[in-house]
Amino acid sequence: MNYPDPSFTGSCGTITCLPASGSFFALGTTTVTCTSQANTSTSFTVTVNDTEAPAVTPISVAISTLGPPNHDMINVGLSGGSFTDNCPGATREILVFGNEDDETNTGDGNFSPDANNLDIGTLRLRAERIGGGNGRVYLIVVKVTDAAGNTLLMLAAYHGHEETVAMLLERGADPDIRNARDQSPIAGALFKGEDAVVARLLAAGADVDAGTPSARDAAKMFGREHLLGH
Repeated sequence: MNYPDPSFTGSCGTITCLPASGSFFALGTTTVTCTSQANTSTSFTVTVNDTEAPAVTPISVAISTLGPPNHDMINVGLSGGSFTDNCPGATREILVFGNEDDETNTGDGNFSPDANNLDIGTLRLRAERIGGGNGRVYLIVVKVTDAAGNTLLMLAAYHGHEETVAMLLERGADPDIRNARDQSPIAGALFKGEDAVVARLLAAGADVDAGTPSARDAAKMFGREHLLGH
């Protein structure tokens, strides 16, 4: 982190600042103290925010078709999903969505849940379908969140990537998930003036009063109430 040299008046001699400009600053707020040879000092703070989402490798399954529909739980050979982040503390979660309600009677009984052992290499899915239906389709999602709460939805909303936001919402992303600074995706989009992203999040039911500041507060602060349709 680089910061400008402090200015001074009079004959203070050499001024030394610690931590020095160019030093590594950890995530969060660090106090920098500058002291002159005349033993006068001043201080200021440097805040480092993590705004980079984790990187995740693609996933695949070794078994892409399950049958016969005999209700067995089958290890589908889920692989991939490795992740990296610029800061420690990121976590991974495997989510599974289906186009049929697993609480619905399939015609010969009720079998639930449809997925267990939710992790790479161990994920099991149930081989079944509702009788008379078109077949059951599973969607497997890898969700990685870092210690600052930077989910892909949060970053996509903040940077105005409408198509990515739409895709994530269609696949079950929570429109109200907040980062470690209590910021919501819709508040970030409002702050940046991303009209299309705000509209997508509103359509997905985003809470305009969640977070600090909330999307409603951000809209008032920056004169963008029109983005909320008010």
